Parts: sequence; C-alpha cells; structure tokens
Amino acid sequence: MGKQELKDTKAGAAPTSAPELTDEEKRRIEAELTVPNVPSTDASSTDSPEGDEETDDEADSKIGKANGTINSAKDTEADKLTPDVDPDQAKPHGHRLKRFFAGYWHRKKWTLPLTLLVIVGILAAVPYTRYPIAGLVLKHRATITVVDASTKKPVSSAAVDIDGQTYKTDKNGKVTVDALKVGKHTLAVSKKYYKEGSSELFVPLLKDTQREVSIQATGRQVSIVVVNKITKAPIEDVILKAAGTEVKTDKDGKAVIVLPADKADLPITITGNGYNQQETKVKVTDAVVPENTFAMVPAGKLYFLSRQSGKIDVAKTDLDGGNRQTVVYGTGKEDDKNTVLLASRDWKYLALLSRRDSGLPKIYLIDTSTDKMTVIDEGDASFNLSGWSGHNFVFNIQRNNVQFFDANRQAVKKYDADKRQLITVDQTTSEKATPTTTQYQQYSNFYLVADKLIYTTQWFYVNNGASYGGTVSQADRSNVVRSVSVADGAKKDVKTFPSNQYTSFTARLYEPGGLYISAYSASESKNVYFKYEDGKVESTSIANDNDFYSTVYPTYLTSPDGNKTFWSEQRDGLDTFFIGDAEGKNGKQVGVWDDYKVYGWYTDAYLLVTKNNSALYAVSVAGGEPVKVSDYHKPQLTYEGYGGGYGGL
Repeated sequence: MGKQELKDTKAGAAPTSAPELTDEEKRRIEAELTVPNVPSTDASSTDSPEGDEETDDEADSKIGKANGTINSAKDTEADKLTPDVDPDQAKPHGHRLKRFFAGYWHRKKWTLPLTLLVIVGILAAVPYTRYPIAGLVLKHRATITVVDASTKKPVSSAAVDIDGQTYKTDKNGKVTVDALKVGKHTLAVSKKYYKEGSSELFVPLLKDTQREVSIQATGRQVSIVVVNKITKAPIEDVILKAAGTEVKTDKDGKAVIVLPADKADLPITITGNGYNQQETKVKVTDAVVPENTFAMVPAGKLYFLSRQSGKIDVAKTDLDGGNRQTVVYGTGKEDDKNTVLLASRDWKYLALLSRRDSGLPKIYLIDTSTDKMTVIDEGDASFNLSGWSGHNFVFNIQRNNVQFFDANRQAVKKYDADKRQLITVDQTTSEKATPTTTQYQQYSNFYLVADKLIYTTQWFYVNNGASYGGTVSQADRSNVVRSVSVADGAKKDVKTFPSNQYTSFTARLYEPGGLYISAYSASESKNVYFKYEDGKVESTSIANDNDFYSTVYPTYLTSPDGNKTFWSEQRDGLDTFFIGDAEGKNGKQVGVWDDYKVYGWYTDAYLLVTKNNSALYAVSVAGGEPVKVSDYHKPQLTYEGYGGGYGGL
C-alpha cells in the first residue's frame, strides 16, 4: 500500500506541513530531481573544466535534499508507517546503469582492451569464427605440388588458383605462396590436356602447410630429354611449347608433356636461357624414343676467316657450325700474309688486318653486335699487331714514307673500340749527333703482358744518311725496357741500360706476366739474361743461349673472366691440353687430342681448338670430345705467346 493510501485512511487528519504545492513548484522540484547527464571522460572534451566533474556522493546528496523537500510536504503520520529501505536500493534501475557506464568510460584505458580481449576470446573459442579472426593477423607459407595422377611425376606450368589468385607451377610442379591466411581456401588446378581439379586447402594456425594435388591427363604423355650439344650435359629450366601447352625440364633435363593422341608428331619450340631457340618436331608417343632427345646449341656466334668462296671472307656460325653467314665478303685483293683476324676475349670486337681495296693493308674494326665494319687505321705503312687488351686494340706501325733514321718512323698506337678512338702513345725520335751522323731509335720485342704493352727501345746511328751504321756506344744514351699502360697510355721506363754496355735486345714470353730478355754485354762479350715480372726487370738464372732459345714455351690463352688459362703441351708425343690459373700454374688436364692446337675461349664455359690448321672445334672446359664447328682459313702469320685475344694461332 502506498503512502498516499495510508494517509487517506486517517479520517479528519489535519496537514502538519506547509500548504499544498503549486503546479509551478512541483515542476521545479521534478527538474531538480532529474539525474544530470554523465560528463565525458575524454581528455579532449571542453564541456566542463577539469576538476568540475560531479562525484557519485555529490549526486546522492542532491537527490537526498530533493527528497527531503518532498517529504516535508507529506503527512508525518504516513511517514511513520513507511518501512526503512536502503537508499541505493531505492534508486531506479536506470540510474544504477547510468552509474555503471559512467564508471566504465571513466576507466576506458583498461576497460576497453579488456572487453575486446574477452570478445575475441569468446569468438576464438567458437570453431566457426576462430579462423576468420585469426586470418586477420596470422599467415603461413603454403606449398602445393601438382603431380600426374598416373605417373606421379610433377606437372610443370600448371595453373593453380587460390581464392581467385592464379600461380604457375615450376619445373618441379610446385607453387609456393609465402603468406596465406590461416583457415580454409578454395583451390583449383588446370592445364591443357588435363582434367581440371579442385579441392579445399586448409592452412593451420601454427605451421606452414604442404599439399599434393593429382590431376588426370586426357592426352598422350610424351617424355622429352634436352642436353647441351657441346657438353652433352642435361639442361635445366628449358621451356617446351607444343599444341598450346608447355612444360619445363628438371635438373636431369627431363620433362613430360601431354599432347593430343591423334597426331604422329607436332611442332615444338624449345627455349633455354643462354641457348639458341630451336624450332623442331616432337614425336607423339608414350615410349621413350631417341627422336625426343633434343640437343641445344649455346647462344652466340663464332667468327673466322674462310676461303670457301675462293676469296678470303669473314664468316660466322653458331657454335655447332649451323646458321653460317658471310659477314665481310673478300674482294680478291687479300693475301695470306696480310690477312689476320683477332677477336677480343668476349668476342664483342674483331680486328681485321687486310688488303682489300688497294695495294696497302688497313686495320678494320668489326662490331659483332651489328657486324658493321669501320677503319681503325690506314696509310702507307706496315702494321704489326700486338693484340687485344680488354676492348683496346694495340699495334705498332712503320711508316714507309719516312726515312728509317728520321723521327716518327715508328709509332705505338691503341684503338679504344668502345669510344671509337685512335691514340698514338709513343713514337721513335732522331737526333743529329754530328754534322754527318744521325742517331735514331728503333722499337722491337712487342708483347702484351696483362694490361701493359712491353717493348724495347734501342739507339742506332747512320753516317751521311747512308745505310752504313750500327749501335750507338756511349754512356749518355740509354737503351730501355719500356711499358705502356693500355688503359690510359701512361709510359714507364722499367729499366735503362747504357748503350755503350748493352745492345742487341731480344725477348720471349715464357708465361702469363713473365718475359725473358736477352742483351749483349760488351764488358762480358756475351749475352746476359733478365726477366720482366710485376713491373720490374731483374737478373734471371738462364745461363746460355741454348736455354734461352731452345726451350719451347706454350701460348697461354687467358679466359674471358681473366681467372684461367688454356694451353697445350707435347706429352709422350701427344698434344695434351690443360686449364690452369691466371698465371698458367696448377694445370688440370682436360684432354689429349692429337693434331689439335689451342685457338681460344668461347665464354668461360667452352674451349676452341683447331685440327690440322684447317678446322675449328668447340669443347667443354670439363673435357670431352671436341665438336666440329667449321673449316676455316689459317693465315701464314702466327702470334706465338699472344694470349690477350683469340684467333692468332
């Protein structure tokens, strides 16, 4: 029973408080009793100044005062009959919720993360929501291997679709996705002449996953093997394309391609990095047959002189002799002695010495990237080639229209093929010693040693311009062993010899970087011997002319990377071939090929040899049987000891 009902049962009870409240006063009291809005606890809020927020106790105090005002207007008799009630319990339920949320937001720095953690924990405990939630942050590697359902061999170049993203299998039939969300994924595999396969891929929470998928071939499975034509070694990662499908060879050079069974053979394209592309036919059969073993030719062209047309041409072929072409047609004016072709170690440039359009020879440059030919040097002169050092071609000339005792009779030149620039780096000098005597220099003994050109300079004299003369014999004239840096043309006199003591210089290249030098000593009345190594000239142990002249030294051909050398020696009467380090030491035998001689390198993987000075062959650096490239024309000139480029032997 309410307070008002109890008060009404007291008949004739007189009011004990103030008169009855007006409507305006009631509305004012009700407004005061309304619970104010809980202020925001956000630090950025400007609704109320810091420190003005109302506490729970202050709110209770206001409510209590308002209740007291109401109670003072009630009947005291009725108040006595009202039971005692806890003030908090007497408050409305909505008020307690407001107080809860006010405290929650007031402590949101820790209540919000805690709530989020509780929600995630609840959702993670439910299998239906566990993986979608974990997939937001957890990813693992997934490897899918596609195999043929019948042969169980890997299927390369198959399309693997994962959630709409397509990948292609490698030579081992594998696809690897490094970061795939945990949980379930849709997986589909397809390839021409195979039935399409689909399934579900599941990525677990704590580890990478691997999955093998089998697909059933609908065509004929054809086994193919691809090998290197020169080395006979299997070739990996070769792409085979036929009838709209493709595969890749594995590390053993093998692959299985599925082709329509209603054809006896089909066109196939074979493509491999570093090899010439091949267009041929594949036999469509389940059996392993020799016709489906294909030999690929390493990419690039080999250049050489040829007299096949009756004139001396410059020709090129693939490394197996295929696709032969004439690069420079002979004019018929060429001669054997003055026609020489020297290749740089990377085969990018060729230097051709030839008499083509007159009675005088010229030096030409052939750029093998375009096969375009330009003139390096020409004139009324004799050209003596030293060879290639990198992309610089080094040679010396003797001018025919200059007297032998005049200055500039001889000149040392280099041609920078990259810049198309010809530079004269040194020239002989001449001086009048007396009114009737002329002293002049001569250069000789030219050798390329590493990145330097080494040669000797010597003084001679002539009387009255006549042919009579001899070596200058005076202390103030020096004969010199000189070096020229091929890269920048810098000259250095490595060692000087007084011309009244040392004359008649001769040199021999005995190893890469090593040069023996003989000089006649007037004081000893015999030849004495020196060696050039590492930029210095010092005495050597050679005792006599027999040791100096009779020993046969190999020509060491330096590899394109500069780290290896290739040479041959006579061992038990047989031509034995070796590969050693850059200094020509630590030789490893690669073959015994009688009647063969060294010719050059082709990249760092292949060696070039000649047979009977009439045919070129290629062979692997690992040895094996040489493969014939082509017949060729061997000029009369031979550059013994020259190892800076190829073709001079």
